[in-house]
Amino acid sequence: GVAESTGSALTYSTSGGTTFFNTGGATFDNDKTRYRLGAHWAWRGGPASLSFEWSRVDYGLVDVTGNALTQADDLEVNAFNVEATWVLTGEEKGWKTVVPDKFFNPHEGGWGAWELAFRYGYLNLQNNDYIRSHGVTGNGRVSEYTFGVNWYMNPHTRFRINYNHAVFSDDLGNNNEQTRDPDSLVIQYQINF
Repeated sequence: GVAESTGSALTYSTSGGTTFFNTGGATFDNDKTRYRLGAHWAWRGGPASLSFEWSRVDYGLVDVTGNALTQADDLEVNAFNVEATWVLTGEEKGWKTVVPDKFFNPHEGGWGAWELAFRYGYLNLQNNDYIRSHGVTGNGRVSEYTFGVNWYMNPHTRFRINYNHAVFSDDLGNNNEQTRDPDSLVIQYQINF
């Protein structure tokens, strides 16, 4: 998904770690209220799952000199994602993990559970007047496609591989070819207690 990193400036990055938006010299106005609104829906049935999430955040910003910007200079962020998974080996998709029918043990014929996953995420940073007039770099909109394979060796260990492809639109002057529509491969081994 698309990650938010907060500090003195607002920065957004892709799942692969490519930063595509930075508010530059403008920082948060701690005296203003930050509004968040979100909705989440999820379904599980047998080996399948489907989920949808939407959120909106309105940020109050200040400029580099610390002067409060106008209401028109606030930043509105809208995002959503949809995710679908299918456990190829037929186990039930739980809310937290998949419990393999046969734990990974090649000597006893157990290979764990295998799952395919797809996720689409979209993020739109509204208020182009603010974006263009305050030295913000990057892109105002991004779509990210993730294709993944999860291998559950037992209820406590999972190995996963995700391929991510991000598509940037509404170029805001970032002409660095290395950050334009990046691909990433994320390999992760997890142990849950």
